[in-house]
Amino acid sequence: MSDMNNAMIDKYRNSFLSEVEQNVEEGEWVKMCMQCGVCAGSWPLGDSWDHTPLMIFMMIRAGKRVEVQTSDSMWSCTSSYICIVRGPRELPITDIMHGLAHYAKGLGIASKEQPTA
Repeated sequence: MSDMNNAMIDKYRNSFLSEVEQNVEEGEWVKMCMQCGVCAGSWPLGDSWDHTPLMIFMMIRAGKRVEVQTSDSMWSCTSSYICIVRGPRELPITDIMHGLAHYAKGLGIASKEQPTA
């Protein structure tokens, strides 16, 4: 491969997904999300969060570390587990959302306004 091709591959290599897989509870499941939207449609509080789990998982895959870690969405998870029950792959979305919040808190990123931080 040419140097230019290698540079492009390095540019788009997603280290944030690997970081989530290694450091977030159940993080290895993020790549299994098929983007069906059942999680967002099942959430008891409707459209009152910044990013649905579907969007969070897409942002993780896209390497948008800052956007994910500063989102209020992971703190909005109500632990209803409806997303897991209804989802076609039974992804542990609740655990992942809580894991992302815990990871952000450990990095000192959690907003002081978060009552559960």
